[in-house]
Amino acid sequence: MTMTLDKYDDPRAVPLPHHGRDHGHDAPTIEPSAPPLSELDAEESTTADYSMPCALAKPVPPPALAPRHHYSTRVVATPVTANDDTVERRVERTYEPDGSLSVEVVTTTARRADGSREVRIENYRIPAEDAWGLADGRSPGDEYLTRVEVRSLPPGVVVDFGTTASSSSTQERRVERRNQAQSLHSSVDAAVPVEDAHEVARRHQEWRVCIRGALVVAAAVVTTFAGLYAKTDGNANFEMQYTDSVEKVGEQFQYRLDVKRDSLMTLSYMITSRYGPLGVWPNVTIPDFQEQTDGILRIANGRALSFNPIITQDVNRLEWEAHATESAWILGGEDSILVVPDPNATWPDNRTVSFGIYSRDADMNVIYDPGYDPDSEDYSDVMVPVWQIAPFAGNERAVMFNLHSEINRMQALDNMMTYGVPSLTAILQLVQDKDFIRPSAILFYPVFDAFGSTEVVGSVSLVFSWDTFFSSILPDYIKGVVCVLSASTGQVYSYTISGDHVDLMGEGDLHDPNYDEYKEEVEARLLLEGEDDAGKFITYTLTMYPSEEFEDQYSTNKPAVYAVWAVLIFLFAAGLFKTSHLATQRGRR
Repeated sequence: MTMTLDKYDDPRAVPLPHHGRDHGHDAPTIEPSAPPLSELDAEESTTADYSMPCALAKPVPPPALAPRHHYSTRVVATPVTANDDTVERRVERTYEPDGSLSVEVVTTTARRADGSREVRIENYRIPAEDAWGLADGRSPGDEYLTRVEVRSLPPGVVVDFGTTASSSSTQERRVERRNQAQSLHSSVDAAVPVEDAHEVARRHQEWRVCIRGALVVAAAVVTTFAGLYAKTDGNANFEMQYTDSVEKVGEQFQYRLDVKRDSLMTLSYMITSRYGPLGVWPNVTIPDFQEQTDGILRIANGRALSFNPIITQDVNRLEWEAHATESAWILGGEDSILVVPDPNATWPDNRTVSFGIYSRDADMNVIYDPGYDPDSEDYSDVMVPVWQIAPFAGNERAVMFNLHSEINRMQALDNMMTYGVPSLTAILQLVQDKDFIRPSAILFYPVFDAFGSTEVVGSVSLVFSWDTFFSSILPDYIKGVVCVLSASTGQVYSYTISGDHVDLMGEGDLHDPNYDEYKEEVEARLLLEGEDDAGKFITYTLTMYPSEEFEDQYSTNKPAVYAVWAVLIFLFAAGLFKTSHLATQRGRR
């Protein structure tokens, strides 16, 4: 079956007068898109192969000039060479009485392998205000598309938009055009529907919505995972640095206590080695004490180091006080304030060694020690006076002070004398630090009358403050590790360690409860392996936590940066899709 259309003769290319008759008057005269049949003779109707663009017809005048009339103009676009393997297209425009423009575009594709062809029918409806700006012969934009239908032409059915046989008369050409038009519609109508046009349009719209939704979901997912990754990475770094920091602090807590103990043990053994064989206890005065203890004090990182003999009230007190008066010049020279009273000082600051062993009463007044203290269960008549101390300058007034008279020192000394092992005091506030709070402690180590003996004849003691105990443990880039120091006596103080700097937060456990889950705890032991502390020794526990300052070092803006980049990438992708869609629309027009 073959259909041919005359290149000029189109039954729908002239005004349709029936509308005029229906309204009681004739349609106005307009310039048709093709010459009227009455003006064409047989010679002008000859068939020919030709090439013409897809836009030839010119729109009719605005319907405002001719209200309520229906006008139709048709443009036939044919390929350069009309054959069965080319793409053919027909565009028909009809101006409706309301001024709107109806456009029908029929397109046939190249022949398929099985000989069939696809016919695509597109219907557009363009409002009156947009109809007159549309270029001639061009398909409207998708926004005016009202219907799409796709059909398949069976093999053997041919629609030729380009040529026709000539007619001998106008009437014959009109009849032939009518038959050709009917044949064309019959050919198209005979085509097998491939897919419902509305379903195709709906699916295309759904596809676009799905793509947009997929982009939004993908952006949200990528942004979320990027943020989670950055946060997880920051948390992992935070936890790694915190774990490393608490391990260092915990190790140094025990190690530095061990160094202090071993330093005192060295001094104790030196004293025993020199005076043990002489049998002169407790009347011992170590020559060059400042020089011998200077290195030990540095290694132990202490504030003061002293030798303290054990004196019994009714046994050797008077004898030892006489020895101290005679040997006082060894401590600081013959002109020291321990030998000659300070003329510029008043009592009790002008006292000398000859005053004897002293202590303080409840009002902190200096008194001659009574030699008896009922607070000590086993050593109530024992005194442990400071005899030699380094550094000497600044600590002169501590000489002859009975350490056993103060309750916190008393417990540590009683444990040392009972078990013959080193012992720590509870947290102390030293007289030198009366203007501010600085928690300190004293470590006592026993001095034996001979090697292999268990008789304790004196002690060596190291005074240190806990802030120096924690210094120089962490690198400078670690800041905000909170350390809560607790004594078994119930005393608690909190510190913040930031690199080499240690700050006292105050008394009590002052860590942030938000970081309770990161709690790390270590306990320092003074006793050597195999020694039993009998549960009476004062012990210290160090509990560590991170702080907000510590966490802030590893909390970055990476999640936000990743999120912004993800959004920008997907916005760019969406822009590409939109640009491609607009380009496709322009191509169709």
